[in-house]
Amino acid sequence: MKKRLLVLLSIIICVSLLIICNKNYKKNNYLENWNEQTKEVKIVYDKLYSYIGNESKKDGIESFSSIELMEIALDNIEKKDLIETEEVTKDNEKIYLLSNETIDNKLKKIFNKSKIIDKESIIEKHSFYINKNTNDDNYSGIYIDSYTDEGLKFIFSKSKDGKELLKNMNNRKIVSIYQNHDKWIVKEKIIYYEIKLVGKSKRKINIYNTTEKERKPIDEIIVKKEELNNTKINIDNYINKAATIISEYQKEGNKYYFIKSEIKQTKRDN
Repeated sequence: MKKRLLVLLSIIICVSLLIICNKNYKKNNYLENWNEQTKEVKIVYDKLYSYIGNESKKDGIESFSSIELMEIALDNIEKKDLIETEEVTKDNEKIYLLSNETIDNKLKKIFNKSKIIDKESIIEKHSFYINKNTNDDNYSGIYIDSYTDEGLKFIFSKSKDGKELLKNMNNRKIVSIYQNHDKWIVKEKIIYYEIKLVGKSKRKINIYNTTEKERKPIDEIIVKKEELNNTKINIDNYINKAATIISEYQKEGNKYYFIKSEIKQTKRDN
């Protein structure tokens, strides 16, 4: 009888300790924003910020198109990565080379692996934006000359984005950052929007909780054209209707890499 009581008491103590440790683990590893412990995760998160907000990336790097991967690579190159060739265009513009090895290495720093990029889709797109670490402020993009076995050959170009944007749009918010063994999981809320013309002088801002713009918006705001840039829209006003992004980052060595992400839409009746 005493042995049974001792065994039962031991089980109760072990279970209690496990519950206490689990509570402390969650308390110590549940964050509402970035900190020193998660700075390596944030580096990768920032590089993929717009992509994981546009659609689910459940299969990691395999979920990204060749154009998206080239955009990511180009956004992370530096001036030292570019090779100035001896070639010029018919307009006597210098042709630069970004090697396939460099492109692969830029992707491996984010995904811990690379993926074969479809050259034809890159050539067909013709031009890409490029970060400011590659040249002076006179250039904001590149124009593709060719994509050979050596790598991407291009000239610098000037690009302009003519879209109307909401400068005061705050459409995403992190609600938790949680550690699960060697992974960090980031959970955030997101809303989407599109701007439509209402005659010549007004604009209608449709707010969605999905990328499917054929769905009924969760809100509609009509403003004068000149007031568009001053219109403030904050996700806090739509937090219960917003979609949820869950992205995962796994540790390998001393670095974290993107694993997958998923956008979950809040259930609606229509």
